[in-house]
Amino acid sequence: MRFGVLLLVLLVTVVLLVVLLPMLASRFAAGPISSAFASRHAGTLEVEGTSFAWNSPQGVSRVELRDPDGGLVLRGSLELPSLLDLLGALRGTDGAPLQVALDMEELRLETDAEGRSNLTRALERVDGGAELAPDREREPADDVPKARALPGLDLAVRVQRVHFADRREGAPLAAAELSDVTLRVEHSAREGLDVGALAVELGARMRAPATGRLRGEFAAPLADVGATRPAPRLELALTEVDVVALDAALAPEFAGKLVARFGATVEIDVGLTWRGAAGWDENLAGLADLPPLEQDLELDLSLRSPRTQGAGTLELRGGRLRGLAPLELTGALDSDGLASLLPADVAAGPLAGLGATDGGRFELRVTELDVDLAGLPEQATRTQTAATASLGATFGASGLTFAAPGATPDAPRGAPTAVEELRVELAAAPGEATRLVGTARVAAPASTPAGLAAGLARVELSGPTADALAQGLLADPPTVGLLELAGEVQGLSTPWLDGLLSADGLIVDLLGSPIDATLRGSDLDLLGEERSGNVELLLSSELARLETALALQGDTLAPRGDAPLDLRFALTPLSSPRVVGSLVPLVATVVATEPNQRASLVLRDFRLPLDGDIAKLSGEVVLDAGQVVPSLFPAAAQLLGSLLPTPSATRLGPYTLQLADGRASYDNLEVRIDGRPFAFSGWVDLVGGGIDLGTALPLASLGGEVGSWVKSAGSLLDPKLTVPVRLVGSWTKPRLQLAAETERVLEDAARKAAEGALKKELEKGLEKGLGDLFKKIKGD
Repeated sequence: MRFGVLLLVLLVTVVLLVVLLPMLASRFAAGPISSAFASRHAGTLEVEGTSFAWNSPQGVSRVELRDPDGGLVLRGSLELPSLLDLLGALRGTDGAPLQVALDMEELRLETDAEGRSNLTRALERVDGGAELAPDREREPADDVPKARALPGLDLAVRVQRVHFADRREGAPLAAAELSDVTLRVEHSAREGLDVGALAVELGARMRAPATGRLRGEFAAPLADVGATRPAPRLELALTEVDVVALDAALAPEFAGKLVARFGATVEIDVGLTWRGAAGWDENLAGLADLPPLEQDLELDLSLRSPRTQGAGTLELRGGRLRGLAPLELTGALDSDGLASLLPADVAAGPLAGLGATDGGRFELRVTELDVDLAGLPEQATRTQTAATASLGATFGASGLTFAAPGATPDAPRGAPTAVEELRVELAAAPGEATRLVGTARVAAPASTPAGLAAGLARVELSGPTADALAQGLLADPPTVGLLELAGEVQGLSTPWLDGLLSADGLIVDLLGSPIDATLRGSDLDLLGEERSGNVELLLSSELARLETALALQGDTLAPRGDAPLDLRFALTPLSSPRVVGSLVPLVATVVATEPNQRASLVLRDFRLPLDGDIAKLSGEVVLDAGQVVPSLFPAAAQLLGSLLPTPSATRLGPYTLQLADGRASYDNLEVRIDGRPFAFSGWVDLVGGGIDLGTALPLASLGGEVGSWVKSAGSLLDPKLTVPVRLVGSWTKPRLQLAAETERVLEDAARKAAEGALKKELEKGLEKGLGDLFKKIKGD
């Protein structure tokens, strides 16, 4: 009886201990847990309380993990299934998935300059053990135990704030913050951990450098028996991304470009389907051991924002990246959007006159993409990678405008001309010539007569094969090899072309509008140390025709062989002063005597600067205006005096001039005006319009101050006496000066005239007059 009572008491005590054990452990386990952690790890683990129970959820509350320096790594709490559920899972009993919840107030992940994270330092062992147990060599066993079945798991992780910082030099992301992070992981009961039994959902709100929300899902469901298992797929979505905040974090030279391109917010969707690879054993360990470029992936991309949209599908298979669906990017191309696409130096330089209307749009399509990425990180394989790549892309734009520059750098630009359509196509494939084709439709300016269609232009540039191009681009310095160029223009408005070439209206005045043109280039080396190649050009319009064969030599164009630049042009009120008036002394403009008459300008042994700077122009010019009626400069009256002719038909040319440093030089060039010859030697500045010419005129024809003095001495000198003079200043404001040798000519004439009775008076008056005159003219 007593033994039975004792056994009953013992049994009740054991039951009470079993029942009360979770309660006792809950009360006293926090301290031992912290002490045990501190004895093994460099960091500290502080536990506020624990809760254990047989039939209800249990967990740990207010856990803080800190690194050896006392910095916070994480702070949160953990909720676990009951003890009975855990024991059942360990026995392999089928049942509902284990419910595990981890709630964290804060998670801080920081990497120092040496690349060590605060989490690694907190978990570093101090008791001589290893952080992760190394693989041990084991003797092969006869009986290999079967893998234990893992229980189903439903893990929910919630983090209020995640802070990330990387202090390594050159780290791609220095700092970032996430808030409201949620992670849901489901794993079906399987033998071993299987990625195919995983389903993952992720959500977060991002902060600096960009703000927004992050959603993610990873699903790899099990297939029915005998069926093919669906491929695992990862879905990520970035929504409500604050582009303004991200833009502010960029370098100053990029500030504002993201907002101009995308708008205030942007949404990005990424879909990743993983299809495994040869040799993969369908578990997480096998996935981790597989090199990234040997994965078999399919990537879907989508981007949406108020100003830009994009989509596309890529495939990575066996290290080769291909486009399964065209990659497309479309968006607004107004003035702000255009500025976001162009580098600052380009926008302020050669494309300074390029603009866009409010309704402008652009479209970029990559229609073909096939690149072998295997071994790409190695320098030796980059050339081979590029050589075997295929690329096809098109770029289209509408709503562009171009404003021609003014006559001087400080002058305002002209009215914008619309570029109604622009399209650029690129094609590169192994063993085939690389091709770049551009087409454009340029609207006629408002001043163009009604009915004139917009101009059409097409330029095709073909280069070496993909392998040769790859070798050139990867060389130091890079080069694109020798190129072939073919261009055609129909009905192009010359004011637009004139502005593009900064020709200050010369092309408009010579060719009129519109024009047709063909351009051929061969063996063009545009990126070499010394640019070179051959160019053939033909321009034609109702008013003119220009034909030449050129050789590209660095920054200049020169004749190819003995081929001249041959220009035949109509003598219009615009072209005659720009050409004949600039090159022929005394002549301001001319009128052709025949309606269909063409003047001729032939340029030989020339050097044409590519930048259009006339000051660098050199060569020999042969100008023949033909039979014309000339009009002289308004200031000719004070120069010619009584010799001022009555305009009548005369032949001007052919004249041979030398061009150098922007000046036309003359050596005894004879110009016949109304049958009277005038010979000139000196130069005319084609840039600034200055003149310094020597000629010979009769005393009776001299005007101005010199003419007044000659009239006062008319009784002493023969009015038919021809004396050397200099014309300086400009044709619009010329000044007449006596040449240095004129003093000797006049003195000799005066001495002969002074022979006789009036010698003393003549010498007295002559010496005073000549002396005063030359002192004034010479500036004494």
